[in-house]
Amino acid sequence: EVLRALGSTGIGAVAVWARAVRAATPPAARPRVIAIGVRSRGAAIAVGAAAHAQVVAVCDVDRSMIDSFLGRLAKVQTERPRTYTDYREALAQEQADAVTIGTPDHWHARMVADAVRAGLDVYVEKPLTLTIAEGDALVRRVRESDRVVAVGTQQRTEYDGIFLKAAAAVRLGWLGHPVRANIFLPSHYGNKLGPFPTREPPQELDWDLWRGPSWAAPYCPERCHGSWRNWLETGNGPATDWGVHHVDIVLWSCPDAARTEWRIEGEADFPLGREVTCEVLAQRQSFDTLPNKFNVPRNYRATIRIGDLMHIEIHGCAPQAGQASRNGIELAGPEGRIWVSRSGSHHEFQSDRVAQLERSPADRRALLDEMDRMCRGRLPVAGGPVGQIGDIIPTSHMADFIRCIRERATPIADVESHHLANTMCLLALISMTVARPLKWLPLEHRFGEDCGDAALLLKRHGRAPFA
Repeated sequence: EVLRALGSTGIGAVAVWARAVRAATPPAARPRVIAIGVRSRGAAIAVGAAAHAQVVAVCDVDRSMIDSFLGRLAKVQTERPRTYTDYREALAQEQADAVTIGTPDHWHARMVADAVRAGLDVYVEKPLTLTIAEGDALVRRVRESDRVVAVGTQQRTEYDGIFLKAAAAVRLGWLGHPVRANIFLPSHYGNKLGPFPTREPPQELDWDLWRGPSWAAPYCPERCHGSWRNWLETGNGPATDWGVHHVDIVLWSCPDAARTEWRIEGEADFPLGREVTCEVLAQRQSFDTLPNKFNVPRNYRATIRIGDLMHIEIHGCAPQAGQASRNGIELAGPEGRIWVSRSGSHHEFQSDRVAQLERSPADRRALLDEMDRMCRGRLPVAGGPVGQIGDIIPTSHMADFIRCIRERATPIADVESHHLANTMCLLALISMTVARPLKWLPLEHRFGEDCGDAALLLKRHGRAPFA
């Protein structure tokens, strides 16, 4: 109750004292980690962290998730962590070095900001933020701090290095110029749309805290846990959830993308109608006026031109009858093509051009050197799992984060490059919503011309005291 009374400062003066103590104390040999959000993906990254560190505290607004997680954690570490339902209590009370954040998207910005303010390093799942304005503010906060912040875009370091190799080959000019990138994504998550009946939340769930910065929606199971990605209030659907993985790799292959004008145009099907969705996201109409139905865009597509450097197409449409759905990246230039994918448990890299050049020892060396530069001299040895403990697979992505904690280095999946990729995905969604092409100046973080309602969709007003 004291923490709730602190209002928008979250952890308040306690955090100022805690940060001073932590700043004077170097990370332990096995860094001490607070795991925030331990369902599904959150549990995976927290247990992965325990392979390299010690989880000293676990926090989840759903107490049933904590019980399930502790069983998995016991296979990796013998020490039982303390448990919390309010992450702000954990930040204020624990002597820790870092946090992992595996919560729904609408909580990421606030939790990262609070953790950095408390003097902790952060591993946060993607997408980093729900809006572009959140991302701009968070990047500034991280720059001003001395904290290490890594994002869970594991395609940079894992999957046998196939995405890293694809991006490096493009950077070396192996496909020629210009390059065209086709990104294939799921068209939607599930066929049901609602409306869904509301009910009282389960006793073990703090529903008010789960909603946090989002609006005060009534509880229904479809809003919570895995289905939260289907609501614009808490996620943006596969266009960002999957899209930011692939867009991140494409932008990694084009190092001048952040200094070049973007032109974006998108279209989509909106379950509740495009006009009413735009009215809500422009904050001229409240979310509580909408029916209790899934509302993220479906069957979407977008084109992005990065000057004359690259043409990107995002395909999020359901396949036609008789066609298999695709999830991956096609990179094509005048001299060759690459297809790279990790659909399901299957890793796939196809490129006659790369295979031909890799036969040359000099070209092979050039490729490995470029990959090493892209990874800041920390090229993952295998680019994939580094050993298994029970049902737990510690990953090279988490290992890079832990190493950066000790060395005070910038992670391979750093917050600034991720914000760039997330911005592109969100701009595609904004173009779909306002039904007009947009020009974006990434160096200045603004639109390059009159954009109408698009400017209103860069940010949202969060719910007090969690915004």
